[in-house]
Amino acid sequence: MASASTTPGAAATALSALGPSGDREYGFVVADLNGLPKNGLRYELVDGSIIVSPPTGRVHDSIGRWIASILEETNPYEEYWVGTDMSIAVDDYSEPRADGVVFDVAYVDAGPLPVKAVVLVIEVVSPVSALWDTEVKRMLYARAGVANYWIVVPSEDSPTIALAGLVLDPRTYEYRYATHFTTAAFITDRPWSVTVDLPTLSRRRARAVRMPVGAADPVGTSEPVGTSEPVGPIQH
Repeated sequence: MASASTTPGAAATALSALGPSGDREYGFVVADLNGLPKNGLRYELVDGSIIVSPPTGRVHDSIGRWIASILEETNPYEEYWVGTDMSIAVDDYSEPRADGVVFDVAYVDAGPLPVKAVVLVIEVVSPVSALWDTEVKRMLYARAGVANYWIVVPSEDSPTIALAGLVLDPRTYEYRYATHFTTAAFITDRPWSVTVDLPTLSRRRARAVRMPVGAADPVGTSEPVGTSEPVGPIQH
């Protein structure tokens, strides 16, 4: 089995296993992921490759927790649960780790979560995870049938937080934008009716990272953006 290490601030590393035969032919499997050392690094398995990245950091984790808390407070359904920093079992060759998840409460004690129970995945992009979160894991979750995917982008140059909401096209198993990146109020009815007050979260982040509020916004829009096509509360 290949090995690699990374240090805080380093880019995420992908380890690929091209085994000569048998079930190792495709790459690493979940058993390999479970056998990795508990050394503070973040490990995920995506399409047979192990992604190794440094710890995400408290502010990054807080952003995911803030958004999850808003979802939890507005959740009208007893059958759904909101969690953070959870692994999702897709198949033998993929077990990604999501910053936020809405899932069937029947699996609240499961670890990792079966992908069939997941109705929303939230990924908070960091400098080391941008490609994985916006492209690779996005395609993985779509193929696996996860109905809703939110991409959260904290600016590197200001405290601004942008958020986009994507929904699955069940015909193509590809995501389309229901809500393009916005830095204002994010309004949606997926997986239920909820408003994420991004300006308030950005001000909260500014206090943590000691950045001036009102810096130039590199992404998104200043106007509230919502779902353009109303749908039912749960798409699964």
